[in-house]
Amino acid sequence: MRLPPEERAAHRAAFAAMSMPERLDYIFSYYKLELVIALIAAVVAGTIVVRTLTHRDAVLYLAYANVAAGSDLDEVLGEGFVAHLGLDARENEVYRYRDLFLSDEADVADHRYAYASRMKILGAIDARQLDVVIMSEGAYSILSSAGCLADLSEIISEADPEARESLIPHLVSNEVVIEDNMIEYNLGEADTYEATVIEVANAIDVTGLALFEGIGLDGHAYLGVIANSPRHDTVVSYLEYLAGTTP
Repeated sequence: MRLPPEERAAHRAAFAAMSMPERLDYIFSYYKLELVIALIAAVVAGTIVVRTLTHRDAVLYLAYANVAAGSDLDEVLGEGFVAHLGLDARENEVYRYRDLFLSDEADVADHRYAYASRMKILGAIDARQLDVVIMSEGAYSILSSAGCLADLSEIISEADPEARESLIPHLVSNEVVIEDNMIEYNLGEADTYEATVIEVANAIDVTGLALFEGIGLDGHAYLGVIANSPRHDTVVSYLEYLAGTTP
């Protein structure tokens, strides 16, 4: 309801006579709801602005599993590749999943962390947002046996001749389970676990590549490509980049 002019003038005079603490208390008491709504609107608007300004398109998705990559190596694997493609690093990135830990040991001290990491990797694979994994030998065995890794001999065959010559000597093979009775065994419907496995060249021993020498790789590591990666051409370019054979 709109107040008469005399009452509005009296309110203004009373407000002007208040001290600063009294004015703030008055505003908060009478306009609390409006202030809360304005604050929420400001936070939402600020969040949208920040996301808009900081959003970058992922040219490739990379995960570190049971591997500690130093800052220098991390930059080479991420920003270095973006620069190699001639893209603006303010708008493009190699998205990294860091500090993932995989283990098949039921009594491992970090069992919950290992379970969460496994779910994160499987979720990223299902969403087709994981292309390359740099991993320890243990993580390699887990992802290989689960059939998550692509046959690298086929992918490398599409790279330029120099990259093929550089990468092929570092190819390693591991077992891939193509059929098993895990469900029946877990349900008690089978007395023993049985599996049909094949050997597949599905990783590169990256410790033998010049790019990885002396720039922050902690221990032995392997590189694998996720089998359902939708960024096939970019993966080939990434392998050429890691081989150090492209200009």
